[in-house]
Amino acid sequence: MPHVATTGTFSWRRFLVTFAISMTVLAIMLFVMASQGIALAAPLAGIGGVVLEFDRLEGQGFQLLPVTNDTDRAAGVPMARAKIERLVITDLHMYKDLKVGGKTVRVSITASPVEISGLVQDMTYQQAGSIAFTQQTVDEQRGANPLSMTAPGVVIEDARIIAHYLFQNKAKLPGMKLEVKVID
Repeated sequence: MPHVATTGTFSWRRFLVTFAISMTVLAIMLFVMASQGIALAAPLAGIGGVVLEFDRLEGQGFQLLPVTNDTDRAAGVPMARAKIERLVITDLHMYKDLKVGGKTVRVSITASPVEISGLVQDMTYQQAGSIAFTQQTVDEQRGANPLSMTAPGVVIEDARIIAHYLFQNKAKLPGMKLEVKVID
């Protein structure tokens, strides 16, 4: 009796269902990491700054301190550390440009209004249309933090910030949109 060779079958339906479930699980994991402050504190640290642009930030419990931190190009770079206890950001656009295979890929997140508690941000650049403080205090003293600026309230409008470290205790990103695209 001759042996008949058969070929295997491929089910596109099973493949697509499995692929859709995998991508959904991945998207949920990314969203949870981003909303808990993990996504930017760990993987993006050390590979250049992340750019934050927004129309308006209203914060309570503001503190600004000088620090040194590492970037992708150098260790011990002077930076400004902003700490804000609670804040709301209108029209946040946060993005990171990465070199991948000779091309520049932009990973971009947009959301509004973003609510954050326990923000810590180290930055090397900030440009704003306006910044307003309530009851601002600047304190110069000897010790680990020779200069600090505090204010119970801060309002920043039309800003662009390059941050090398971001952390939030808790973040709500309603209407969050994640986009990955090649920009050159």
